[in-house]
Amino acid sequence: MELIKIKLKDIQTYSESEQFKQFAIKPISPLRIKSYLNNPRADQDDFVLYMLIRDNELLAFRTILTDSIRIQGKEEKFGWYSGTWVHPKYRRLGFSKKLFYESFGDWNKKMMFTNYAESSKSLYLESNSFSMLRERVGMRFYLFPDLYDILKKKKGYSHISWLLFILSGCIEWCVKIKLPLLLKGINQECSEIDYLDEACQNYLKEYHPESLFGRGIDELSWILSDPWVTEKAAAGFNYPFSYSGIKFKMRIVKIIDRNQMTGFFIYSLVNRKMKIIYYFTNKPEFQQMVQAILKIAINLKISHLTILEPQLAAEIKKHSKVFTFSKKLESNIYTSFPIEQPNNLIVFDGDGDNCFT
Repeated sequence: MELIKIKLKDIQTYSESEQFKQFAIKPISPLRIKSYLNNPRADQDDFVLYMLIRDNELLAFRTILTDSIRIQGKEEKFGWYSGTWVHPKYRRLGFSKKLFYESFGDWNKKMMFTNYAESSKSLYLESNSFSMLRERVGMRFYLFPDLYDILKKKKGYSHISWLLFILSGCIEWCVKIKLPLLLKGINQECSEIDYLDEACQNYLKEYHPESLFGRGIDELSWILSDPWVTEKAAAGFNYPFSYSGIKFKMRIVKIIDRNQMTGFFIYSLVNRKMKIIYYFTNKPEFQQMVQAILKIAINLKISHLTILEPQLAAEIKKHSKVFTFSKKLESNIYTSFPIEQPNNLIVFDGDGDNCFT
């Protein structure tokens, strides 16, 4: 069994190699490669891909996203664990743990994780190397819920899938009846664009909220330009995470009041699942932003809206009559190195790799 580590400067070349082409399961997608290469916080010598291979068969892999955080006026570089996979035939053999410790050492034990599967979380915490950096308990608000999608992984529901589809249809019919009435009370003016225009950039320069990870114009432009998913089909490319053939959009929404922009937010929509990954507005205009979010969610007929940031989640919850139902959702951030930062620094829902998934 061979352990292979790929640096950022070699990732494109490796993806074109014969070994990579022979893998039945690919360890990284073309869009992730492009995004990694354009990451404004990455360096060419960053290790971004770890693999275990035997006889040219991919047994396991782990990918890492470069980021940085400012601590006491100094930029501290670290990596996010983002994408771990083990072949079903070789699970519970310690392969994921082997790649974890190898990468942990290469990154000088400066790692973070969020947006995790429970199995990965258990591995990281069992290492006794991580502590919670920020607790995030938000909400998921369902508008047109797909009950089968929600319950399919729970025991006892697979045999009544037909009933779940019928119930979802009934809910959709009821929601469609009430939506015109709800929209009458939501008159917030807003406009959507695909990139950070001059008005948005100037707004960020004038109103730059202190946030824990400090993603600014360069980072936001990168996120908007280099998503990890696409609606285009990718026949013959087998990648175990979301990549191709997915209904997707990422847009900036400018909030308008009396012909003046009072803030903006960025949302992502993946198969009718909506997230507010970044928002920038002054507190007096906060309700205007909430109204704009509700308006867009209704017009897009989303299945659900996920909000982890506590202040925004609390404000959306005040409009619970818009949604069919809601539930709490937890996705904390863990770090392997000490970070002394004020607790009032905002953590956006898009921080980590959440903006891409």
